[in-house]
Amino acid sequence: MAHTNRTFSLFLGIIITIGQTLTGVTTDTIDTIDTIDHTVVELPAGPVDIFSPADGGTGLPVVVLFHGGGNKGNGEMLPMGEELAKAGAVVFVPTYDSGQPRSQEAVERTFEGAVCGTRFARTAAAEFGGDPNNLVVVGFSYGGLPGAAMAVTADYDFDCFAGTSHIPQAFIGLGGAYYYDWDIQALWGDIDASHFTTSGNAGDGVDVPITLIHGVGDANVPIDHAERHFRILDEAGETVGLNVLDTRHAELVRPDDAAGQEAIATILAATNGEHEVGQQGVSTVGASPWARKAGA
Repeated sequence: MAHTNRTFSLFLGIIITIGQTLTGVTTDTIDTIDTIDHTVVELPAGPVDIFSPADGGTGLPVVVLFHGGGNKGNGEMLPMGEELAKAGAVVFVPTYDSGQPRSQEAVERTFEGAVCGTRFARTAAAEFGGDPNNLVVVGFSYGGLPGAAMAVTADYDFDCFAGTSHIPQAFIGLGGAYYYDWDIQALWGDIDASHFTTSGNAGDGVDVPITLIHGVGDANVPIDHAERHFRILDEAGETVGLNVLDTRHAELVRPDDAAGQEAIATILAATNGEHEVGQQGVSTVGASPWARKAGA
C-alpha cells in the first residue's frame, strides 16, 4: 500500500476559515488504495475514515455511513466505503457511541456522534472534492436509529460545527433497527412514531426521501422494524420505499455479496436523485427470521 506525503494544513485552514472549532481534532496521513485515497481524521467521538477518488474532482456526491451497534467501531462499513469511492463518491465513515451499555447518556452520545459526524462531513466535503449540498446518509443496523431520526428533524442543539446542517438529501437504512423503544423513550420520553416523520417535526419543512432495505431472513434485526417504519412514513405522506431482499443482516454491507451490491447501487442512485417508492422485493408473509437464524 503506497503512502502519499500530503499534509492537512490547507484542510485545517479551510475549516477554521468558515468558523469551526477543531479542539481535539487531529488528522493522519493518506493511504492510496488502488484508485482511491483513504484519510483518517480524529474527532472527539473517534476516528472518521474518509474515502475519495484519487484523481480528485469537484462536485462529487457525498455519502456518510453509520456502523451498527455494540461499540465495535466503524470497521464493518469500510469495505463499502471503498467501493462507493471507486464509483466516484466521497465517503465519510464516522465512529460514534452505539449505545452500549444502554443508558440515557449513552443514547444521547449516539445521536451526538452521528449528528456531529454528518456535520463534519458536510463541512469538510469540498476539501475532498465533494458537494456538501448532495449528501446521503446510510445507517446500518443500530445506525439506522439515529440516521432515520436526524433525517427529519433539525432539533439537535449539539455544539459541534454550529451552523452546519446535518439533514441529508436522502437517507437509506440497511437492516435498520428503528424501533428500540427503550432508546426512543430515553431520548424523547415516549415512543411516539412522529419523531421519525417530517410532519411530526413541524417547522423543518424538508422532505427527505427515505429508502429502507432489509433482509427477509434477518436474524439480528427482524423485518418488522422496516415494515413498521415504512408503514408509518407512508401514512404520513413521506417519500419512502421498502425493498425486501432474500438475505440476512451482515450481507447488506458486504460488497462481495449480491445484497451488498444492490445496496451500493441504491446508494449511488440516491446521490443522483433517484429514489425507490413503495414496497418491492420478496414477500414477508410468514417470515420468521429468528427461526431461520441457524440455517438461513
